Amino acid sequence: MSKETSRWKNAERQLANILSEYGIPAERISRAGNYSESTYDVRVLGFPELKCDSKYSIKGFLTSRLLEVVREKYCKNKGDIPIIFCKGYKERRGKIVIDVDFFAELLKCWISQKNFERSVDQNLDQWVKDGEIG
Repeated sequence: MSKETSRWKNAERQLANILSEYGIPAERISRAGNYSESTYDVRVLGFPELKCDSKYSIKGFLTSRLLEVVREKYCKNKGDIPIIFCKGYKERRGKIVIDVDFFAELLKCWISQKNFERSVDQNLDQWVKDGEIG
């Protein structure tokens, strides 16, 4: 395995590990040498709608450098969170760049809400089935 391949695979593993640290069941999708299959890199178990892809660059990415500039320039207090909004020419909407730990916290809240909604739906279905509500 080349160094480049190893580095991007490690980035995929790191994303899965960071999400797992926050209690989010995530795993790296191994292609086991079958690169003809086009799929995303990290699966969040129970949430097939989430498509997590990982990118790695030796040089880094412009957005990462910009996020550090925002952090250094504006984040003076503990708990301050740098956020960048990026919008290109003719793009209708933009993209947000945030730290992976902040993303994991947001994802954890979103998953908790989705699980609660699923639980309520299941309970309502059961109550209707049992004739407890009509």
